[in-house]
Amino acid sequence: MTTPTDIPPGRPIVSACPCPTERISDLLDLIFQPLVQKLPTYVKDTNHALNIFKDYTISDSQPRLLFTMDVSSLYTSIPHSDDLKAVRFFLDKNPPTDIEVDTVLRLTSLVLNLNSFEFNGKFYQQVSGVAIGTKMGPSYACLFMGYLEKQIMDSFPGPKPEVFLRYIDDIVGITVLSESELTNFFDFSNNFHPQIKFTSTVSPTDVSFLDIHIYATPFCLSTSVHYKDTDSHCYLRYSSSHPIPCKNSIPFPQLLRLRRLCTQDSTFKVKVTELINFFRARNYPDHILRTAFNKVNTVSRSRALNPTTRNNQDKTTDRPKLILTYHPHNQQLANSIKAQFNILQQDPLTRHAFPHPPLIVYRRDRNIRDRLIHSRFRQSPPPPNLLGYVSMSRNCLTCPYINRTTNFHFPLREWTSRGSFTCISRNIIYAIHCRNCNMFYIGQTGRRLADRFREHLRDTSQQKHVPVSDHFNSTGHSQSDMSVFALRHCSDTHTRTIMERKLIVDLGTLKPRGINISLHI
Repeated sequence: MTTPTDIPPGRPIVSACPCPTERISDLLDLIFQPLVQKLPTYVKDTNHALNIFKDYTISDSQPRLLFTMDVSSLYTSIPHSDDLKAVRFFLDKNPPTDIEVDTVLRLTSLVLNLNSFEFNGKFYQQVSGVAIGTKMGPSYACLFMGYLEKQIMDSFPGPKPEVFLRYIDDIVGITVLSESELTNFFDFSNNFHPQIKFTSTVSPTDVSFLDIHIYATPFCLSTSVHYKDTDSHCYLRYSSSHPIPCKNSIPFPQLLRLRRLCTQDSTFKVKVTELINFFRARNYPDHILRTAFNKVNTVSRSRALNPTTRNNQDKTTDRPKLILTYHPHNQQLANSIKAQFNILQQDPLTRHAFPHPPLIVYRRDRNIRDRLIHSRFRQSPPPPNLLGYVSMSRNCLTCPYINRTTNFHFPLREWTSRGSFTCISRNIIYAIHCRNCNMFYIGQTGRRLADRFREHLRDTSQQKHVPVSDHFNSTGHSQSDMSVFALRHCSDTHTRTIMERKLIVDLGTLKPRGINISLHI
């Protein structure tokens, strides 16, 4: 059982989509990406790494070591001043043609320093590193690591690894150095920068990099798939409420991934059997798995490693799109539209508007995750009959005037409040009570109670000739005599209007007993 002391520290991952610096970050990413791709240690993705390993040969009998290095918490560890040095270094070597280097540095500083988020009612500002959710984050981190690698390689006095490749913060290498020489290189790298720390592994036989298991064989490197310990293989259940074509399309790309990763046919067959069993555990039909397996058997590994680019001219772009929330019952609607679409094409008034059948697109329905997980904590509901428990802000003008009692003695009868209301409740009938003369005013609003009551306060301050203002500006009265409370919720404007008139009559708040001057105010 996990105890609180075993819980690892949290790492804030905040989306930068609505952030003011979102567009700036997009621009910087476009500028940084070409610089990143020119780094000597650059690895684009798994495919790129596999092509590098495929061409690597071991031409002699000298023993070699495989090693990996990983930067601990790279994104949040990069000092802003150091990374601006790295950005300037690479921009000076390859200056952009349409923007000044100083402008790029200023924009980078804005994205770094204007990064804040709210959690549990408190606001935080990131003072070191780059936000994990910003667009330029990966390329920004790569430039910093490229600059740091150059400094380490230039400064290290001993022999260095011959092959040194990096994907953001994951490093893999091959070397003829002895284990002690490699340890010296690790120690030097780990102590080179006060905030950047590495973890490392060394093996003469095999290591793991990204999702690749790399192992040494005579004269070459072989690869297979690597699953992390936390990988539970929870593929989408076949019984899940998703379009059938969507579920049927999942096994093939997973099998194709194995074709790319596995250099040995024997290893490929073992991993395919393992993967098919994973899918069977998620109730995928055997004929779907068999079709995917037969299809992947027609693809060679070289073709899988170098996929052909798709034609960007999509024939479906001119078709009107019908967007539906996916549900099995909606499939019947989609089939009916397809079957009856010829009616629109035969009609002289609509055939020009709909020259092509609609492209039916499904959006995902709300699932359990959407209902359980929220971007912010929800406020606890107010206790029953406690009006004003939730305030819109610390400076709410309404909450000091809220009457928290539940029983009220109107001129004609007593009223007991049975609902739970707050200053931000909407669609309510409300009452304003004069503590001085025990008279009442009844009104209704579809907006928040606080918004409507502020208007009454403003009218009173400005001495406008309306019922509430006239009463509390009369002799012997003041604004401090006011209190407000809600009487009941109503679902719509028509119901509120009728109920307002009924309560004005039933409770007796028309003049001279009350403050209302008519049933229409």
